[in-house]
Amino acid sequence: LPYRYMSEEAIQKGRFGEASDVWAFGVLGWEVLTLGNIPYFEITDDQKLIAFVTGGGRLSRAQVSCECPDALWSLLQRCWSKKATDRPTFSSLVPALRTIKDEAAASKIDQMQQMQQALQQLHVQPGGGGVMRRRRRGAEGALAVVFG
Repeated sequence: LPYRYMSEEAIQKGRFGEASDVWAFGVLGWEVLTLGNIPYFEITDDQKLIAFVTGGGRLSRAQVSCECPDALWSLLQRCWSKKATDRPTFSSLVPALRTIKDEAAASKIDQMQQMQQALQQLHVQPGGGGVMRRRRRGAEGALAVVFG
């Protein structure tokens, strides 16, 4: 059996349903965020893995390879709630993930706008081919600064 993707109730009682599928979806989300790590890769014995999960052990954020918003990590943790009724449903996951995506996009836009404002304060404008051109006030011409 694919214990690495199974919820506690699926492991202990053979109960499968939307809640156990949501658990597996959370594991898939962790896999994506770790760029394909094997869930619980440090536990090689199935009986030890079962004991870990049924004892409350969960996948770690420490292995996440990219920037993971707190809201996304919290959502994944809810997917692994001990009680099946405490897990989100798939119909609630869709809008929650959409909100997290929209907030992350808005945050990136804010960061880009702040960077643009900082560059404008320095009077730096992007040039072509990896060259930034800095215009000096009162000076003739432009000074090309090559970053590389």
